[in-house]
Amino acid sequence: MTKKPDGVGKPPAGMAQDAERTGEGAVHLSRRLSAIADMVTPGSVICDVGCDHAYIPIRLIQDGIIPRAIAMDVAEGPLNIAAQHIAQHCSPQQASRILLRQSDGLGAYSTGEADTLIIAGMGGPLIARILGEPSPDPEMTPVRLDACTDNAAENEILAKARSFREIILEPQSEVTWLRSWLRVQGFQFLDETMVFEDGKYYPVMKLAGEAEGCFSEMSPELADRFGPVNLRKREEIFLQYLTWSRHLAEGILRQLPEESADPRIAARRNDLEHELEAIRAAQKGGECDGIV
Repeated sequence: MTKKPDGVGKPPAGMAQDAERTGEGAVHLSRRLSAIADMVTPGSVICDVGCDHAYIPIRLIQDGIIPRAIAMDVAEGPLNIAAQHIAQHCSPQQASRILLRQSDGLGAYSTGEADTLIIAGMGGPLIARILGEPSPDPEMTPVRLDACTDNAAENEILAKARSFREIILEPQSEVTWLRSWLRVQGFQFLDETMVFEDGKYYPVMKLAGEAEGCFSEMSPELADRFGPVNLRKREEIFLQYLTWSRHLAEGILRQLPEESADPRIAARRNDLEHELEAIRAAQKGGECDGIV
């Protein structure tokens, strides 16, 4: 199966910075980070896991969107950089409302400390691990963790994740597999969008800890591959992404011989043809022979 239409495009060399300083200490976010910040419900306390430079907490505090933030990272280095940025861009009062904490995923987080969980700029398997998956493997079909009685530690982490009122994710690889994992675990997709920046497509999704039967009538394959809310909203950038994905798959398919004794080429052609069928189904609104 071709990998590129899995949710992101190929980034060019020299990608733009995620944020830059403007005005009196104000942080200007990139389109990608802005899309993430825009999904935060005003008044929420956020927990940003893998906060890196802490640009999102800084901007949300500056704009008065949130009262407090917990910015966590597994390594001390990013937290030191985050502390420098907070001192540079925030007033003392604003800085006091951003708590920096070293943590491996949600390990140092206590249930109830925040309303919104943000995990951005990571691969799908790593995001799943942070949410409680002990052995993320995109080659394996996801299984429901709650149904396993011998995974107490993993279920505890998953319970922490479910305790948030909203979860905002921005995966940068294995997006289809991650959506499948989230669906199997019972998360509810509340909102989705796509951002095109510096030659790359970024998917952003907002979820709740428990699903309420939404999108049950939609093909799971299409929902996992393209996003259930994306398929409903049909935003311009998402439709452009479908066109880009289709052209990419068609171009690869044209380069492969129609007949070959090599079973790998035959399998590759079959994967690409199925990929194109799914893309056409998404472009038509989710109805296509063989996509159920």
